[in-house]
Amino acid sequence: MALSSDLYVGELLMRLVGHQTGEISKVDYKPQKPAFYKEPQEGETFLERATPESQGVSSRWVKDLFEALHECPKANMHKIMVMRHGKVIGETAFAPYDLDYWHIVHSLSKSVTGMAIGILIGEGKLNITDKLIDLIPDKKTLNSMLRLRDVTIEHLLSMTSGVQFNEAGAISGNDWVKGFMDSGTSFAPGKEFSYNSMNSYMLSAVVTAITGQSLFDFVKERIFDPMGIKRVFWEACPKGITKGGWGLFLRIEDMCKLGQLYLQKGMWEGKQLVPEGWVVASTTKHATTDIPDAPGYGYHLWLLNSREGSYIFNGMLGQNVYIFPDIDMVLAVNAGNNEVFQTGAMTDILYEKMRDIEVSDEPLSEDPMTTRFLDKTIDRIMEKEVPGKLILRGGWNRRSDAYDNQQDKIMRIRTLYGSYYDLGDSGIGIFPLMMQITHNNFTDGITKIGFVPVDRKRFGVQIYEGDQIYTLLCGADMYENKVSFNIHGEVYDAVVKTRLSTDEYNRMAIMLRIFFLEETSERRINIYLGSKYDQEDTRGFRGSNIPDGIDVHFNEYPGNNLLSGALSTITSSKGIQGMIMNKLDEFGASFLVGKTIHYTINPRVHGFLIKEEDNGVVGSGDNEDDIKKDNEEIVNININVGDSDKSSGVKGIVVKDTADKDIADKNTTNKDS
Repeated sequence: MALSSDLYVGELLMRLVGHQTGEISKVDYKPQKPAFYKEPQEGETFLERATPESQGVSSRWVKDLFEALHECPKANMHKIMVMRHGKVIGETAFAPYDLDYWHIVHSLSKSVTGMAIGILIGEGKLNITDKLIDLIPDKKTLNSMLRLRDVTIEHLLSMTSGVQFNEAGAISGNDWVKGFMDSGTSFAPGKEFSYNSMNSYMLSAVVTAITGQSLFDFVKERIFDPMGIKRVFWEACPKGITKGGWGLFLRIEDMCKLGQLYLQKGMWEGKQLVPEGWVVASTTKHATTDIPDAPGYGYHLWLLNSREGSYIFNGMLGQNVYIFPDIDMVLAVNAGNNEVFQTGAMTDILYEKMRDIEVSDEPLSEDPMTTRFLDKTIDRIMEKEVPGKLILRGGWNRRSDAYDNQQDKIMRIRTLYGSYYDLGDSGIGIFPLMMQITHNNFTDGITKIGFVPVDRKRFGVQIYEGDQIYTLLCGADMYENKVSFNIHGEVYDAVVKTRLSTDEYNRMAIMLRIFFLEETSERRINIYLGSKYDQEDTRGFRGSNIPDGIDVHFNEYPGNNLLSGALSTITSSKGIQGMIMNKLDEFGASFLVGKTIHYTINPRVHGFLIKEEDNGVVGSGDNEDDIKKDNEEIVNININVGDSDKSSGVKGIVVKDTADKDIADKNTTNKDS
């Protein structure tokens, strides 16, 4: 089965390299993720807030920690929350992210799965030495009886099962339990540590086999609901089994609650939710890892050496809950960096600050000046005071009131209003490739890009993907530039940040960053107007003419390193794909493989102006007078495309001033325009 799953993965990756679209995975897709509830839900509870000094910590230390993370680009922070003695003493989101939103936590999910297993063991419904093949008898085969006969619950918990069916199985078919049970092992169970998310998935299957509930329903009833964790979601496999090892969306405050639960030995508000004995057992070393700062692995959590007795619930790309029992502290972070196993700039900063921290068992004297400095630092990180200019000089993270020939750039953009460009079958999506693979939700491909007016400070870039039209609001205050993407029935909220510039060929460049507020990844799109060669079309940046073409460069962050590694496995895969790639390598053409991988993750396409005679699209920009000065309020609405009785969930814009109805009509051009 391991061989066939490798071939499936190779086939999928080849399709991605070829920019194929639609349901290209062998895993059946159906929408699962709901839109995030922005209002507190019934029964939801919140942690108590306190000043750092009241809990024996200096506000200066909190300020220095936040500043160090903010000033480190490689950390790419989204959120952080710090607790001591069960109270929140510091918290901030890093603009444009929102503290209240839930966030994908990736492998941090495993620690919650471990809690569920601990509850069942504490109730006598499961034993750490129980064999997997006895717990899921309907999947028992001759192969599993021979190959997996010695695999126990403990081996799954400690990542020492040795089973070869790994994360690749999640994109190789629908029946992941069968794939695991039919797999072989790389070593005798218990012999060595080998991290494998499918161990966690099988623990989820065990919970379902014992309780008749999904793991998500079980932990909602036994952990989440009693702790007031209400806005939470966990993805399931095609068979309805909670993924267990990934796929969980949590608010950072609720991440802190789970850390505090373990700090309190499983006790919450006088009720023992997780057995104390299990907390002790799971935070004891059961396997040795090769991670310098996390040399030990317990039961679905990592043991740290930064402070005595410290441990971590860890998810890739910077989703962590750190527990420090010796100083009674919990710290949670969400980020979008390249860290996988506690190695990287963010980890270095956090561990250094936690080693150097000085705490007191008694409250410290309040320091109003230091408190003000902390508050100002948080305001700066959250970018609460954002200038009201369109695009300001100084790059993505610096701002000033000085224009950089903005009026000229604005006029050039206005010449594009009503213009659309055909990208053909690009095979590229708004959704970053990392998110497509993680959620098994693959793009239909962006086919067209257009430009529309919005108001005096902003313009719209319209993206046509599948049956959806997304209007990306660009310019002015980015906190107003919010958009919801309906990706095959799953809704993802985002903020668009824009910068206008010129490239080395003096072409106008519209540089877009799309921050997915619930995810680790962001999509980056650079649109270059006109040709980069003087002898070709240069009208995109001269006069008021419209360029005949645009170049569009796509990028995503983070995930490039992970995706490059995954695509590189094609070179060692079995079957015809591997043979071809290995032959290229033999002839010294491996650089072609590298180039292919690079442009799969960072594709570039050319768009051709859709002429009026092609399909009725007007090829001339709106006159500046068409943009009403009082056209300030814009709201997102769902508009219908195609059949009048079938809403596609497409995002359009409507102008509240009825005098501007003509502009609104242009902004809701349908896909066939």
